[in-house]
Amino acid sequence: MAVFNGEFIASCVGVDGPYILKSSDPSAGQSSFKKIATKSDLFNYPAYHYTDSIYGGSIWEMVEFNGSLYVALCTGTQDNKPDEHTMQSFAIVRGDENSDGSWTWTPVVGDKSDGARYTFGIDPERTRAGACNMLVYNDHLYIGEYEDIEIALEDVVFNKNVEFLAKNLEQSVSLYRMDKNENMELVVGDATEMFPNGGISGLGSGFGHHENQYIWQSTVYDGKMYFGTFDSSSLLEPIGQFTNGDLLNMTPEESVAGFADCVKAAAEHGIEVSGSISMPFGSPWDGRIPQSEIDSIIDAYLDVGITEISLSDTSGMGVPNQVYEMCSHVHTKFPTVSWWLHFHNTRGVAMANIMAAMEAGMTRFDTSFGGLGGCPFVPGAAGNISSEDVIHMCDESGITTGIDVRKVMAISRKVQTILGHTTDSYLLRAGCSSDLLQTVK
Repeated sequence: MAVFNGEFIASCVGVDGPYILKSSDPSAGQSSFKKIATKSDLFNYPAYHYTDSIYGGSIWEMVEFNGSLYVALCTGTQDNKPDEHTMQSFAIVRGDENSDGSWTWTPVVGDKSDGARYTFGIDPERTRAGACNMLVYNDHLYIGEYEDIEIALEDVVFNKNVEFLAKNLEQSVSLYRMDKNENMELVVGDATEMFPNGGISGLGSGFGHHENQYIWQSTVYDGKMYFGTFDSSSLLEPIGQFTNGDLLNMTPEESVAGFADCVKAAAEHGIEVSGSISMPFGSPWDGRIPQSEIDSIIDAYLDVGITEISLSDTSGMGVPNQVYEMCSHVHTKFPTVSWWLHFHNTRGVAMANIMAAMEAGMTRFDTSFGGLGGCPFVPGAAGNISSEDVIHMCDESGITTGIDVRKVMAISRKVQTILGHTTDSYLLRAGCSSDLLQTVK
């Protein structure tokens, strides 16, 4: 949101991408708003769709400067993709209101083929910067980078590859400023080909502290600029525990024991903590898991005070007889535990697994609208079984859930509309059994 020429400016994101509205009386409601820009006006820069590991898209910030409205978009293209991990960067588009009320939009930072003066991310050596913060101060527009370290975490955690993380930390964040003629200077940052002398403040990347990865917020107070950053060193210790093997080499019981202080602190503040056992019915790496190992993990959870536990078939490898046996066993052996069951419908047996778990005494299950979901670490993984399918099965079986299946179906249809494709829901394809009976009549 922003204020421009005394009017209220708001950015939105819909199924067709970003758009910008203005209103002179926003309290009057929706009818007071007029659309002043669409995705096409903003040069069709990617928005509202998946572009990398942390989602590109949408309007990040807007600010009035030098009689124009400057709009920052979190975006990028294949052409400015700096590595295999991301193509996310930021663009800045200038909006000028014409005398007839129409608007003219000009790219300042973005695709040079659109006429942008500067490439995505300003400096072509730094197109990994995901977004930017903007602040007006003393006749300049200050532009602070948002360098999202989360892009690098997957390689660190799962592949023990710290190279990309090291590049992110080496680059850290920069701060630029732009004058009224849209000339750029580097204020905080290291020397690059574009800025061979480095930042005019003398401070290097990350304000001299390379773990500073975001310029998250900024403001002016008492004639001075203040910038809020994120010190990513708070993430480095647990990441280091992965990369040096401290966590990866732990037994599940040792890992659970490490939660003891967290559980105690949560209990002191009236917060309940749940635990989960992922892939107890089978793992792509270990195959079938012995029941004794599952029991040992449950004991470890109970030892730290966790009594709500989920058995999560993330791999989709569970089958009904196995589910019945395990659920019967744990339900009897651990009567103080409140159980949740979590079944992915990867191989079409999630419903049968739920019925088997019910027969074993289980009553609580995770589901998802339309069967939405998946798992990035399990090849071919489907989402959780659809909520409407499970509710319909219960309804037809005389099991009362207290949930209106048709309202759930309506939400699932909205999910499909937002996604732009069908989901793994039998009920959305075939309708309720009662619908079929009515058709026959």
